[in-house]
Amino acid sequence: MKSLSLSTLADLAGAELICGNGERVACGVGIDSRTIRPGELFIAIRGVKHDGHEHVREAVEKGAIAALVEKQEAGKVPTGFAYLRVADTQKALQKLAHGYRRLLSVRVASVTGSSGKSSTKEMLAAVLGTTGPTHRTKGNLNNHFGVPLTLLGIGAEDRWAVVELAMNSPGEIGALAELAEPEVGLVTNVGWAHIEGMGSKEATAKEKGALYRALPANGLAISNADDPLEKMTLEGCRARVVRVGRSAGADYRLGEVNHEGGSTSFVCEGPRGRMAVRIPVPGSHMAMNAAQAWAAGVELGVEPKVAATALEKVQLPSGRVRLEKLGEGWLLDDSYNANPDSLSAGLQTLEDLPGKGRNVALLGAMAELGSFGELLHEESGAAV
Repeated sequence: MKSLSLSTLADLAGAELICGNGERVACGVGIDSRTIRPGELFIAIRGVKHDGHEHVREAVEKGAIAALVEKQEAGKVPTGFAYLRVADTQKALQKLAHGYRRLLSVRVASVTGSSGKSSTKEMLAAVLGTTGPTHRTKGNLNNHFGVPLTLLGIGAEDRWAVVELAMNSPGEIGALAELAEPEVGLVTNVGWAHIEGMGSKEATAKEKGALYRALPANGLAISNADDPLEKMTLEGCRARVVRVGRSAGADYRLGEVNHEGGSTSFVCEGPRGRMAVRIPVPGSHMAMNAAQAWAAGVELGVEPKVAATALEKVQLPSGRVRLEKLGEGWLLDDSYNANPDSLSAGLQTLEDLPGKGRNVALLGAMAELGSFGELLHEESGAAV
């Protein structure tokens, strides 16, 4: 985070500085007293299981210089420590993040989708990183707490920020996009993930499409031309739309995909010609993710070959489609999370790989399927 005075942070958060020196400068913001760093502002979030107000003392011991707290919790104050007071710290965190984002000249690209969003986020960050310092969502900081923290992690020198947006109920993508104010939006696909909270794939499509609707008229929307619900996600989009996929009419056509052990190669053809791309991860679904990231980069001015080279070196988070040789077969680790679509993609990946031995897949649990759960688990089991 760009270093800011406590007075400035209080103004951005809509907080009252009730004690302490407002001219002191904070170098960051955190909500976890276990990981707070010296010189940071600690925001005490009141959660379902834990209340950050009970851990202010721990944050002080870790070196925090101030705490943002709720009115009824502003009690004893350590000497030299500053308190910023608000009615609701969660809302204040979001307001602070939005205000901070508006202080910066950084360009923001956001990624969402039922599956593949974290991998695509890493790929897009790698491509945009060739143009200058690029910040990106770390881990699973993609919800109403994580997105504000991601925005507050943007440095003054960063040229791009790639922000992942997640949801499990209606209205969340629009709210998160309002905080991030992206000029680029990418929806990987619409699938079964979080169907319990959404009720139908059509509702999910409209929710994912909130990212496109949040883009400015001069923005860029990267869509999946192969997704049956693509048209629904694009309803109300004012930005320029670039379609990527195998379908006729796609602006960037994904061609032949080849599997070579732990890597995947494919050809993508667009307005600036044809490019062979190789990524160090397995799976045809990963080729689609990479094609969207490559197309976005090219549309934003990255040279096609430079974007392809960046994708060759991309590293995905642990538990997301990692492949290891297992005798004459393969071990596929896609254990971080799962839904019927990602499970199907993982199984297809194993089927596409060369080898005569036994293949083993480590897959995450499929949750939030609601009334569809039994049927989808049966269908997934039959596929195995």
